[in-house]
Amino acid sequence: MEGGDGSEGRGWIPRSMIEFNGNPLGEKWELEARNIVESKDPVVGDNVTVTFSADSMKRMVRVCAVCNIVTFDANSKKVRNKDIRNKSNRLRYEKMLKLAEKGEKLQVGMNLPFRGRLEQAGNKKTGASVIYPVNQWMDSGENATEAAMVRWAQDKDLFSDDDLEAVKAAVQNKLAAAEAKATSTPKAGLKPDGDPKSDAVQAWAQTNDAYQAAQDALTAAKSDMEQMDRLRGEWDAENNGPLFRNFSDAAVDYENAGAGISNYRLAYEKISHSGDGGTKTWEIPFNSKNKYQVSVHKQANSDSKKPILLMKGGSDVVLNRCDRAYHNGEVIPMTDALKARYLELNSVLAQKGRRVLAACELEMDEAATWTGFETEPANFPLGNAEDAVQEQIKKMIAQAEKTLKGEEKKTEIAKWEAHKKSTGKLIFIGFAALIDPPREAVPGAVIQCKSAGIKVVMVTGDHPKTAEAIAKKVNIITGIGATASDRRIMNKDQFGKEVFENMTTEQNPALAPAIVIPGKKIRCWGSKRKMG
Repeated sequence: MEGGDGSEGRGWIPRSMIEFNGNPLGEKWELEARNIVESKDPVVGDNVTVTFSADSMKRMVRVCAVCNIVTFDANSKKVRNKDIRNKSNRLRYEKMLKLAEKGEKLQVGMNLPFRGRLEQAGNKKTGASVIYPVNQWMDSGENATEAAMVRWAQDKDLFSDDDLEAVKAAVQNKLAAAEAKATSTPKAGLKPDGDPKSDAVQAWAQTNDAYQAAQDALTAAKSDMEQMDRLRGEWDAENNGPLFRNFSDAAVDYENAGAGISNYRLAYEKISHSGDGGTKTWEIPFNSKNKYQVSVHKQANSDSKKPILLMKGGSDVVLNRCDRAYHNGEVIPMTDALKARYLELNSVLAQKGRRVLAACELEMDEAATWTGFETEPANFPLGNAEDAVQEQIKKMIAQAEKTLKGEEKKTEIAKWEAHKKSTGKLIFIGFAALIDPPREAVPGAVIQCKSAGIKVVMVTGDHPKTAEAIAKKVNIITGIGATASDRRIMNKDQFGKEVFENMTTEQNPALAPAIVIPGKKIRCWGSKRKMG
């Protein structure tokens, strides 16, 4: 609560998460919003209970699992024919799935779990074996942040019972489609003799590949159907230890029985529309300009339910797009006091070297079957600033009036007038703080470079405070009071003020030897230099 050292904003647990003598402490803004009578604060040595909102946690899991660009190869979760033909893969998977103990052989369509463990001979003297983890579903790119969110969401439950029913229906539909495809796809028959490049052999190969693919899809769909019957209980942390970084058989089996990204995506299909111009999907991918990713999904895959907009991105960017927040299952106004606390928490996490992302959502007014959505420019709520949107609309309509005629002009003007809807505000869920540690060799390498007279500079897209914390970890910034923020904290601790008269050189934040400069300031400075 407000930090063990009593300092505002450094390592604190928000008062809203603390119960004392059976009553929630609450913060001043919360007490006012919920008409809670202020209770007596605990003192050092008192026992308190720290809680968090299960509703907000579920919403965060949903965003991390569904609003995510991680992509997997279509067959990466199932055993394929080529895995069986490859001896190395076959032995690896048989061992991971413990098929020898069951007296079974590796079969096409078997599920490769999200997590696994392999045991192999280790120390020759002691005979101790080495157990190492196997994460079977890896991101097809190098997006560590997105993959980390998937990894975190994997062992969490689905959002609601409706989602589970939607997943079952999706799996049943998939099985029915696979059965129909397998029935209608003919066998290739005997392979004809002759040149492998001949038309007859090539035609046979195509027919055989199509038949085999249909059979593999059917086997995989049947396996998915069997998986739906396996439900998971609560994890026994007292006897089995914490689940995080636990690769015991019990932990691996438990996590693989979870909802995971695969089921979440079955329950929350992205809304798309197919037309003459191709398929249009209701989403805006992340880019360095917007600093957010947004997508709109069916809830429980139902056309009758209102679609849900999910957004995640830079902490301050997303926070500024919200005028309400979820708090203990309720939606409350995003007051200035509440926003200030969120910004303070963001600063605390960033100072610890965390990469902080924010998440928000909104249940849309439009139907899930709506085909009129546009993303450029957007005609649905995004929390855009009203002044900026109005200015852009005015500019683009003037341009259309000047350059276009007839129906084309009317269409363009209508498109930009609909852009006003993008100013609709969203509902804040919370922050996700990720640890993205530098490689072990980096701190030593930086010291060697410095000793050789090389000036080391770090360029990153992280929050300035996150960048500062990481720079300290890798020895780019060293020494006490090396940065302006360090000196402000030290001055406030010692003198009660961040800046005061008659400061020494070592106390003055403006004279700190190390500096963290936001990219926009570098761009502005560069522009001024070009202008002379």
